[in-house]
Amino acid sequence: MALLIIMRSFVHLMLSALEFMFFGRAILSWFREIDNETINKLYEALYSLTEPMIVPMRILLDKFAWSRESPIDFAFSFTFMILIVLTMFF
Repeated sequence: MALLIIMRSFVHLMLSALEFMFFGRAILSWFREIDNETINKLYEALYSLTEPMIVPMRILLDKFAWSRESPIDFAFSFTFMILIVLTMFF
């Protein structure tokens, strides 16, 4: 039973960390135009950590014209919402 609690806590911690990385990526994307090496490196690190989770949703949503033509990144938004829901369950 203790092992199950430890595993659940670990999964919750990992999901919370991912949620924080997604949030950080979203915030830093607003500052991409600024020529700041630190911001750009941090954004690239967060991008490389979070993009593999977004790609399946992006592939799925690319089948719909409304998603391709929209300036909003629905793949990021939907993946982030799924991550938030998963975090609530753990």
